[in-house]
Amino acid sequence: MWISGIVDSREAEVVSLCHALEWIVSMGYLAVFFETDAKLVVDALPKTEEDIFEFGIVIASCESILNMNRSYHVSFARRQTNKVAHALAKAICSYTIHKIWFLVPEFIATLLLDDFM
Repeated sequence: MWISGIVDSREAEVVSLCHALEWIVSMGYLAVFFETDAKLVVDALPKTEEDIFEFGIVIASCESILNMNRSYHVSFARRQTNKVAHALAKAICSYTIHKIWFLVPEFIATLLLDDFM
């Protein structure tokens, strides 16, 4: 799904997280750890204030998914330490169509190895 129109980075990050959560649920995965460099999104979970705007509505949706899947965890990782996510985000901007990788793309294989060392 592509987001059309103008959205701020905070909304784009939370919508991306929500889509990732929905996709992982549909795949039936358990005990999944999500890392994001969007500190505002991580800080908004758990939702403590009512927010009727787009960001708050999507945060509530994410929180609902997380509450139903207690083995899922969302945490903050600085962009400098999360090279894999940064490389994927940078690469996806070059595609004109929606892209899902089911195998590790070659351009991040070495970064993954570095993360595990």
